[in-house]
Amino acid sequence: MPEAKRIEDIVMEQTKRCFIYKIEERKDSLLYVSSNLLEYGWAGDNARMVISSYNYDPIKKKEAEQKGYVLLEEKNIQFINGSYKTEKDVLIFTPEKEDRFEKRTFKLVYKPKTNKVDYLKDEKNNKYIAGGCQEPIIGQ
Repeated sequence: MPEAKRIEDIVMEQTKRCFIYKIEERKDSLLYVSSNLLEYGWAGDNARMVISSYNYDPIKKKEAEQKGYVLLEEKNIQFINGSYKTEKDVLIFTPEKEDRFEKRTFKLVYKPKTNKVDYLKDEKNNKYIAGGCQEPIIGQ
C-alpha cells in the first residue's frame, strides 16, 4: 500500500512560484527601473502578472542614505489577474480580461538533472529569474 502524503508535503507542492524580469536604464541623472513579475501555483490555476516601474536619482538616494534618510520613489504598479497551464515545458498565462491584455507564453527551463524550474523565457527571449513574490497590499 502506498505511503500517505503528509499535510506539510501537500502544502509545499501548492506554494506559489515567482519569476521576475527587471530592466534598469540610465537617462540623464535618473535611473529608470521596470519589472515584470509572474506569480503562479497557488489555489488551483491562479496566476498574475505584476508590472511595476519607477525612477530615482542614484546620487541623491546615496546622499539621503548617508544622512540616515530614506528616499522614496513613486511606483506605478499594474496587477493582471489570470490563470495558467503548463504543456510540454511551456507555461501559458491567460489574463482574465483577454480583450485588454495579451496571452503570454513562457518556456520552462529546468535545473540540470532535476524537475525544478531554474528560470523562464518569454516570447522575446527575456529571462525571468526566481524572485520574491509580491507582498500583500492593504488599501486605506
